[in-house]
Amino acid sequence: MKWFVWLQRRVMCIPPPRVTRNEALEIARQECQRRGWSWDHPYVVEKPRTWLIWIGTMRPPLLVVVDQQTGKVESGRLPR
Repeated sequence: MKWFVWLQRRVMCIPPPRVTRNEALEIARQECQRRGWSWDHPYVVEKPRTWLIWIGTMRPPLLVVVDQQTGKVESGRLPR
């Protein structure tokens, strides 16, 4: 599926990410600590502009969205 993200970036003229997958995981872990959320079983999905990180085994899991260029947490939400 990485080829699909690569193709989307090429077509939409999006620069390659400055924040790596491992850096995004660390940012998400710190955000979970800051909010008092548990940190277990992270699952990462790469989108053209963001890293989506689902955390935990509860349904639905926690979600942290990290911008690939700045490393800023765009959103974080608890399940409803």
